[in-house]
Amino acid sequence: VQNLKAFKSVRPLNHLICNAAVYKPKDPNPAWTDDGFEMSMGVNHLGHFLLVNLLLDDMKKAKNARCVIVGSITGNTNTVGGGLVYPRADL
Repeated sequence: VQNLKAFKSVRPLNHLICNAAVYKPKDPNPAWTDDGFEMSMGVNHLGHFLLVNLLLDDMKKAKNARCVIVGSITGNTNTVGGGLVYPRADL
């Protein structure tokens, strides 16, 4: 958040793609963010929410701006971890 200027340019931001990045189902001990949230929740959901909200005013200046939030491994039950690892919510 402190380096938000790195995401901004002279032109309005018209496309933003947020890709979830933390998935450690076999880690026996949960990891936590500096703010005290479980790591995957903080990075994959709350982090995207915060980033989009901070960039929203800039995106409103662009014509037909779009924001897409994707998650690859847990979004498709046919390919979750190649069928070897299944997501488990234990927050």
